Amino acid sequence: MVSKLPNRKYGYFRDDQFICRVTQSNDSVSDDGLHAFWHTVNVALEELSGGKIVETPDVISFPKFTSEEIQQSIDLPSGDEGQAITSAFSIIKCAIQGAPEDPVMMMDVIGGLANKLRETPVGEVTIKDVSPNWLTSVTSQGSGSGGPGGRPSPYHGSRKNAPYYLDIVAQLQDKEIYGDGTGVDVAILDTSPSAHDLVVAHKEWPDHPIISSLLGAGGKLHLYPASYNELLRMGSLSLNDHDYQMTDHGLFIAGIIHSIVPNAEIHLIEVLNHYGVGDFVSFVQGLQKARTNIYDPNRKMVINCSWMLEMPREDGHCRHMHRIGDPDAEFERLVREFSKTDQASLLTLEALFNHFYYLNRQAIAAAGNDARKEHRTESRYPAALKSVTGVGALPNDLEQGANGKYRVSVFSNLSDIPEIRGIATLGGEEGEGKGILGLYIGEFPDGCRNESKWAWWAGTSFATPILTGTLASILSRPGNNINRTQDAIKKLYAPGVKLIKDGRAGTDEDALPVLQG
Repeated sequence: MVSKLPNRKYGYFRDDQFICRVTQSNDSVSDDGLHAFWHTVNVALEELSGGKIVETPDVISFPKFTSEEIQQSIDLPSGDEGQAITSAFSIIKCAIQGAPEDPVMMMDVIGGLANKLRETPVGEVTIKDVSPNWLTSVTSQGSGSGGPGGRPSPYHGSRKNAPYYLDIVAQLQDKEIYGDGTGVDVAILDTSPSAHDLVVAHKEWPDHPIISSLLGAGGKLHLYPASYNELLRMGSLSLNDHDYQMTDHGLFIAGIIHSIVPNAEIHLIEVLNHYGVGDFVSFVQGLQKARTNIYDPNRKMVINCSWMLEMPREDGHCRHMHRIGDPDAEFERLVREFSKTDQASLLTLEALFNHFYYLNRQAIAAAGNDARKEHRTESRYPAALKSVTGVGALPNDLEQGANGKYRVSVFSNLSDIPEIRGIATLGGEEGEGKGILGLYIGEFPDGCRNESKWAWWAGTSFATPILTGTLASILSRPGNNINRTQDAIKKLYAPGVKLIKDGRAGTDEDALPVLQG
């Protein structure tokens, strides 16, 4: 039997929590509705495990579409499917007292609850799905054992004159579709430095071209820090192979987007702890903040998700499950078997991201960094969802093989699911001068001092904001008459533009070649 969190080697999910997706008649769940739900779930729990929910479950609600939003949703399906997408729903987190000591048994409990409670009406709510509270992280290698495509390394040149320029700006200008981001909101769900560190950065390094305009009282960055209780829930977890603070991961992403669209409003929502780990609930809370605090029907919006759900989609997402006699490897194998039949988690993810897709604010997500020389693994969730565009990584040399296809970065997963081609763009390779050059205000994992406040960093995490910034630019172009993120993507393929190269990267993925410097 493996240890419970935070002491076991591969985390995957919370040991004493699960989540339920429910639909409700109103935009939120009433106290009476919550207590009816609570009682019904407890009865089922006691039959299956002897445990019970003793604290009031946490409810995260998403409202039904307004009539105006329904009219503006061009691709909305008809009938029951469209009704399901536009209806109000909630994600309810339940913490069990008396949860099984063996984490494997927790999967049995969740599976039993799903079978027993699926489609159960309880007063004003209907229980649709029961799922594990999966972990999320900036890695996708073995559930808390990897990291980005490489560790950040220092840039030793001039702070003021660093070669951070991305030529996608010139490409968009050449095609006369460039906009500077005016009127566009970009929501980034990620890690975040503290507000104090951001204030100090603006005070101490005003000669930094990104810091000077992104941070400070008149800057374009808006911070949504996690609450104390949210940080407590995430605080004990880190990545096995990249156990260092990653507070700059989200800021690095914000800097890339800002370098493309300097007038876009950038909203950094903290959904991962300082070590780059969160859970399903934390990212749902982040999406709710994007819906409640940022979404404006009169403005345009892009959502950037440079993190991955630890639910393994294929065997390659579990690094060691074939080892014999290793309890952690056996645990990985059992988690993989559970994930093969876990339709509840998939349906919950689809409900969340379909909600934004049909509001015309499609999310852009990193495919993951699981690839090995012998195998390029499939994209992770949420990148693999049909309502999300997945992004893989290209190295900065833009090398093309004899077949004319761009070589992908050695760590990059497939950009998207095979039926839907994702987009691969600049993500770099590990090492000084090989990654993407971006804003980095902290110290480095090896203890090296950070004199320039720039770093080289690689990963699909950093390819993603290049596409996000590109779409924000197209959306903000005066006269473009493009309001939907989906249509901004189509514009990159349009005749006369063709910045996307069809099937020209990796395994028939589409390529958006971008150079930096």
